[in-house]
Amino acid sequence: MISICYEACKKCNLKCDYCISSDNVWNEEKELPYQDIINRILVFNPKRIVISGGEPLLDPLLIEKIRMIKEHDKNIYISLSTNGSVEYDFKVLKEYINCIDISLPAIDDNVYEKMRGEHLVDTVKKNIMDIKASGVYLRISYVLTKVNSSELFKVLDFAKEAKVDEVRIGRFLSLRNALNCKDKYEISQENIDKLMAQVYQKGYDFEIIPPIDNIEKIEKSYLNIDFNGQFFLPTVNGKQYLSEEEIYQQVENQQYQVFKKIKLTDQFESFFRPLRIRSSELREGVDEFYSDRTRIIYYPGFRRMQQKAQVFSLEKNPGVRSRLTHSIEVSDVGRRLALRVGTELNQKGLLDKKYNDSLMAIVENACLLHDLGNPPFGHFGETAIKKWWKENYKKYIDDYNTRASIVSAKNISFSTKEEKDFLKDFEEFDGNPQGLRNILRVCKNLDQTETKVQSGLNLSYPTILCNVKYTRYAGEIRKQNIAKGIVKKAGYFQSERNIFDKIYSEMGMYPEKYRYPFVYIMEAADDIAYGLSDIADGIEKKIMDLEFFADKFIELWGEDECGNIEDVIPNDVYKLIKNPKGNIIKDFNNLLGSRWKGIMINDVVAEYVENIERYLTGTVESLLDNTSDSLSNKILKIVKKISRDYIYRAPEAEEIEVAGYSIVSGLLGFFGQLLKLPYEEFKYFIDDTKSPVGKGVDLEWRIFNRLSRTCVESYKQQLIELKDYFKNISFENLEWWLRVHLIIDHISGMTDDYALKTYQNCQGIDINF
Repeated sequence: MISICYEACKKCNLKCDYCISSDNVWNEEKELPYQDIINRILVFNPKRIVISGGEPLLDPLLIEKIRMIKEHDKNIYISLSTNGSVEYDFKVLKEYINCIDISLPAIDDNVYEKMRGEHLVDTVKKNIMDIKASGVYLRISYVLTKVNSSELFKVLDFAKEAKVDEVRIGRFLSLRNALNCKDKYEISQENIDKLMAQVYQKGYDFEIIPPIDNIEKIEKSYLNIDFNGQFFLPTVNGKQYLSEEEIYQQVENQQYQVFKKIKLTDQFESFFRPLRIRSSELREGVDEFYSDRTRIIYYPGFRRMQQKAQVFSLEKNPGVRSRLTHSIEVSDVGRRLALRVGTELNQKGLLDKKYNDSLMAIVENACLLHDLGNPPFGHFGETAIKKWWKENYKKYIDDYNTRASIVSAKNISFSTKEEKDFLKDFEEFDGNPQGLRNILRVCKNLDQTETKVQSGLNLSYPTILCNVKYTRYAGEIRKQNIAKGIVKKAGYFQSERNIFDKIYSEMGMYPEKYRYPFVYIMEAADDIAYGLSDIADGIEKKIMDLEFFADKFIELWGEDECGNIEDVIPNDVYKLIKNPKGNIIKDFNNLLGSRWKGIMINDVVAEYVENIERYLTGTVESLLDNTSDSLSNKILKIVKKISRDYIYRAPEAEEIEVAGYSIVSGLLGFFGQLLKLPYEEFKYFIDDTKSPVGKGVDLEWRIFNRLSRTCVESYKQQLIELKDYFKNISFENLEWWLRVHLIIDHISGMTDDYALKTYQNCQGIDINF
C-alpha cells in the first residue's frame, strides 16, 4: 500500500518555529500546474494521500485538487492535515475527504501562542465542533513537547467533550527545519511512557494513536511531494530530493518494506494497551499484566480447577493432571513461545524490546485462564448442559406461564429473533465463554458504581481478549472473510455483549471484532501441552506403557508416510525405550515429550513470525492448522489418534464420564425447578424486603438457598445493568434468561467431587453433606 504526503500549499497563517515544512522554498521557474503534480502522484496508484501544507485551507485550489484525485479513483483515502485556525465551510469537504486531522497543541491560549505565534485556540475549538457536526471523520493531533506536556489531558478532555473519532498523540520530531528546536521541545521517552500510561489508565472512549518510538519511521513512512512537484524524503538532515530512478526504487523496494514494518509495529503497539473496565492503581509497563496474574492465581475459581478433571475425573493419583496442573503446564509452553516470538520479532525490527515481557505476561495469563469455565466432568458436563436445555426449556416456559396465570403475573415468550437469539447462550454453551463470564461477572469484586458494568477481576483488556478463541457471540453469524475454525463456536455469550462492545471499541478493534493476535500463541500452547500430557497421564495410569505407545506411534507414522521416523524418535532413544534391563526410568516426558515439545515450539514460532501479517489480521486458522506439512502437525495428529483410541475410550475414563453426565444432568433438573416460578414468586428469594414464608414455595426456597451467594449477587446486578442494554426485551424475559445463567453459573463452578456430593444430597442418597 503506497501512501503519499502532498504538501500542496506553501502559505500558512501561523508562525510555528518547530514546523518541519517551513524549509519549503517556492521556485517560480520550476512551478508546475497542480494537474501535473497530481498526475505524478497518481502514477503510483496510492491508496492513501495526506494533503498538508503550509496550511491547505488557504489554498484556493484545494477543492479542485481533491476532486481531481477522487475522479481518478474514488477509493483513495484522503486525509486533510490542517492547523484548524482558518474559518472554512467544512461541509463542502464532506463529499471528498475521508478524514480531517486538526493539530491542537494546547487548550490554554497562552501555551498555544508560545508554540504557534498566534492566539487562535477559540477558532480551532469552534472549527472542531463544526467539523464534527458536518459528519467528517475527525482526528485531533497533539504534539507532545516540553512546552505543552501539561496540556495533554486538557486536550484529551476537550476531545472527549467534542466527541472526536480519534486522537493521535505525536512526539516532537527533529526532522528538517525542526532540528533547530530540538533542545526546546524534545521530551524524553521516559516521560512519554509515564504520560501514556496515565492516558491508557483513564480509558477514553475514542481511539488513541500513541507516539512512534523511532524517528526513522517518519523519515521513510511516506513518499512526499511538495508544491513544486518534487519528490523527497524528510530526514534529520533536511529534505532529501529523489531522482526519477530513486522514486521508483523507493516505491517498489524500500518503501514497501518500510510501510509494511511501520504498519506492523503500529499494530503491535496498539495490542499492549493496559486498559481496564474499572480504573485501578496505576502501574508501569509489564507490571499491569503481572497484576493480572496475581488476580488470577488468587481467584478461588482458579484454585478450584485442582479438583476438576483434565481427562480422568475424581482421580486420586496426584501424579495425574487436573485442570489446574494442565493450565500451569500450558502457561509454561505459552511463555516459551511468547519469549521466542518476541525475540525474533525484535530481530526483524517489528516489535520494540520493551514489549517482550508484556507479551510473555499476556500469553501466560491467558493460558492460566483458558480452562476456567469448564463445568464439572469436562466436555461431558458441557454436553449435559446443552442437552438438558434442548430437551427441557419449552416445558420450563410452559410451566412458568401456567403458574403466572394463577398468580396474575406476566408471561414470558421468546418469539422474536432477538429473543430467540438470547437462548443461543444455552444451545451453544461452552467452557470458553463461561470462563470469560466467570472472570467478568461471577466474582466477589462486583463494584460497578464507576463503570455501570461489572468488571469482575478487572483484568486488563489484553489479558481478556487473549482468552477469546472464537470471534463471535452466541447466535451471531459472522459474514466477513474469517476462517471457519475461529467462528465455529461462540466466543462469548449474549450476556457479555455490552462488556465486549466496550472492550473492542476502546482497543480500536470495533466493529470488526477480529481475533486478538496473541490468542494464536495461547491456543498453540494448549494444543501442544494437552496433546503430550494426555499420553503421559495414560502411561501414569497404566492404561498403556511407553513401549506400547512408541511401537504404535511408529506403526501409524509408517502408515501415514510421514517421513524418517528418526526425526522424531531417534534410534538411540528407541533402544532405551525397548531395553528391558535398563536402569533408566522410562519417563515419557524425558525420552519423547520434551523433544517433541521443542520441535513444536520451533515450528509454531517460525510459522507465526514468518506470516505475522496474516495473524495480525485475526481472521485466519490456528497456528498448528497452518503447519500441515510440519513435523509438529504430523506428531500431534498421531498422538491425538492414540489418545482417542486407547486413553479416552479406556474404562477408567468412560465410566466416570458417563456418571459425570448423569450427575450434571441431575443437578440441572434439581435446580431447574426454580425456572418454573414466575418472577412475582421468585423475587421473594432475592428481595430482602419480602419473605417467601407462607407463599407455597417452600421447596423452591430451599433449592434457592443452595445457590452460591456470589452467583446470586452477580445475577441481581446483571438484571440492573442489562435492562438498559437490551431495551427491546421485556423485563420478565430478561430476568428469566439471567435466572438460567444463574443456575448454570452455579453448577459450572462446581468441582467434580463437590458436584458428586451435591447430587447425592439432592437425590437423598447421602444426607451427610
